[in-house]
Amino acid sequence: MWGSNRALLNWSIAGSKTLTKEVQLLFSLRSNLSFARGLEPEQGFRLERMRWDLYHLNLGVHYVWKRTEWLIGAQLSYGESRSSEATNQEGLPDPIQFLENLTAQGEVRHYGAAAILSFALNFGETEPKP
Repeated sequence: MWGSNRALLNWSIAGSKTLTKEVQLLFSLRSNLSFARGLEPEQGFRLERMRWDLYHLNLGVHYVWKRTEWLIGAQLSYGESRSSEATNQEGLPDPIQFLENLTAQGEVRHYGAAAILSFALNFGETEPKP
């Protein structure tokens, strides 16, 4: 099993910058690489079985207002899957290629964006007691 996989190092970096007592800027950048390279190839084009190498960038603002805390931000993602087996076709499939299920190795890319919204209401003390 281990001989068919690759060695890798997933990494991340994160930070925050306090602007005021109530406002902080947040960011993080991380990788989510796949080490599994030994799975049996399947016929056709199966996105859920592909071995993705992903990168995520998160940006946000943390805001404290009275007894509430807000987190508003965004996540941007980029991923690619190299040497993915897919049906060898461009545009509409050629009937012969389709019937013979001819395949080729290719590269597939993924781009994504997501909004982040979080709200917390504090019922207890907001200031620590001395």
